[in-house]
Amino acid sequence: MGKVQSCVVTLQKLVEASIASDWQSAGALAQEINSSKQDADEIKRDIRMHLPRSVFLPVARTDLLELVSIQDQIGYNCEQVAQLLLLRKPDFPGDFGPAVAGFCSSTLAVSQKALSTINELDELLETSFKGREADFVEKLITQLQEMEAHSEADKSAIQAQLLQLENGLNPVDVIFHYKLLDLLADIAHSARKAGSQLLMFMAR
Repeated sequence: MGKVQSCVVTLQKLVEASIASDWQSAGALAQEINSSKQDADEIKRDIRMHLPRSVFLPVARTDLLELVSIQDQIGYNCEQVAQLLLLRKPDFPGDFGPAVAGFCSSTLAVSQKALSTINELDELLETSFKGREADFVEKLITQLQEMEAHSEADKSAIQAQLLQLENGLNPVDVIFHYKLLDLLADIAHSARKAGSQLLMFMAR
């Protein structure tokens, strides 16, 4: 999740560079995202190949692998955003660019909260998913869910803003911008799912 979060942090910079039409910087930042995603992929493969199949694992092996898959989706979406931005090199008219940058920032915050939540897994294991630590993690997950809900509300507001701009934009650019917002929202959604996966660990 740490490597995946590196992708999200870099994506914020890439989106801001794209809004400024600084495509040279955007290209370099896209390479950083690819590098972090490759590192994450190596960790993912290592986990999948070496995670014990023993019945004595403190949590179900399938649940752990699902957590890895959810985190992998975050990195994948970052790559998709980077590729689309560099391929299309879109314009961000008027106040729409700052709105997109703000939405990306809220997405980053959701992912950061997910990382903080997942970092509590060691302590959860030590306390057998019970007691004060479990209560603390449940509060983190509640905060994570609330942040993702706010992010969804931000997305709706930006979509309404885009709707007002549609008549003055190239139709392909309109479709692109809606796709961009969907991908950014998916990052926040997957981040929320990654944190919420810990609830399944505690429930079992």
